[in-house]
This record gives sequence, structure tokens and C-alpha cells, in this order.
Amino acid sequence: FEVVANGYDDEQLNRVKSLKDNPYPDKFVITVFGKLAYYSVDYGVKFFKALKALSENYPDLLVLHVGLPEKETEKAIEKSGFDRKKYINTGFIQYTEGIQLLNESNVNVIIDVRKGAMGTKFYDYVYVNKPIIYFGKKNTQLDTMVQQFENGFSCYGEADLIKAVTKIKENQLTSLTENSQVEQYSRRYQNKRYIQLMESLL
Repeated sequence: FEVVANGYDDEQLNRVKSLKDNPYPDKFVITVFGKLAYYSVDYGVKFFKALKALSENYPDLLVLHVGLPEKETEKAIEKSGFDRKKYINTGFIQYTEGIQLLNESNVNVIIDVRKGAMGTKFYDYVYVNKPIIYFGKKNTQLDTMVQQFENGFSCYGEADLIKAVTKIKENQLTSLTENSQVEQYSRRYQNKRYIQLMESLL
């Protein structure tokens, strides 16, 4: 078996320019790109409960949800008691604008409980090379993938999430990895592997 990953679209993303000004300069921004509590309201509630506890020590904490609003996320915020003022939803924006916001974030989060699903946001997160937190169930594909990176954190409960965010903030971790691992997840790199595989078979 050979797996050729979808990868991030390096041709398009390499044209994305950085924002001139950080829209949230005085905040510690935790960003979710796409689905937040959509796949699990239960994990959404745990997510916001953990951040509510963290807010006591870190009043600058902000959750930035890039993408369409979700009734599941609204329900999770309400159930958790999280301060609604510390949550911003952008609504639909262009993909490249979303990447610009990811570039300005402090940590990017994936909440997913599906066993084998990957989604594409993981690759976008790898591209921007900021610390990643996976919040969901153990032994999923995303769980395994995130743990490959030195600043990739798999969290399964509120305590794990609090510990991960605290470590990222206190140690001022700003990147997912310091080596060239990121390039391996580009579409150009993956397509090259695909061609090499076909040539070896032919």
C-alpha cells in the first residue's frame, strides 16, 4: 500500500500575502478553521469549558472561528458558560483570507471525533506552521498525524487541553516544527511521489 496525501495547495498558498496588521494584536488567538462543534457538541462543550478555565489566568485569550456560523457551536458556548465576548465568528470568507488569519494565530485547533476522516484543514494548519491542537478521540487518523510534530498536541479531555494551551503560551511556542517536515505535506511533493510510484510500476 502507498498513500499519496491530498496535501496543501502550495501553488496557491505561496501567493498568499501576510496581513499588514494583526487584527488582534493584544490577544492570544486560538483559531478553528472550518467546523468547530459541528462533529461533536459534547467535545465543543469540553473545549469551551477548558478555555473558560484558562481565561481566569489568561484574560487575553480569544477564540477565532473562521468559517460559517454553527448552531452546534452556539449550543456548546451556551452550555459551557464561556464568555461570548471572547469568541469571534468571521462568517464565510475567501479561503486565502482564512489562511491569512491562520498566519496571525497563536495556535490552530481541530475538533473531530471521526475515526478515519482527515478533512483538508490539517494540511492548511501544517502549511502555516503554527502549533496544532487536536481535540477528540484517541487513535484516530488525526490523532496520529498531529503527534508526528514536536509542537503538535493531541488532547482527549479538558485537562489535556488546558495543559497544552498553557505549555504553548508559557513556553512561547510559535511553530509546529523547526525542520523541513512541512514541505512533505505540499501537493507538489505528494504529486512527485505519485509520479515516482507510477514510473516504478511501469
